[in-house]
Amino acid sequence: MVRTHTDDEAIHLPETAGVGLALTGEREIAISISHFALQQLGIEAVDAHATTERLRARDDG
Repeated sequence: MVRTHTDDEAIHLPETAGVGLALTGEREIAISISHFALQQLGIEAVDAHATTERLRARDDG
């Protein structure tokens, strides 16, 4: 597992360097903040989790 600085690195490191999991720190922080905010707005935990998992699955590159 490695922490990357860009989504591009997170995409290409597993392909080129044999890294099992590459995470973009800023992206994970933003997703965690989104999860927290959704729950503070009254969204059920299971729905907030489903939403943040969809965000993680998005390919914005």
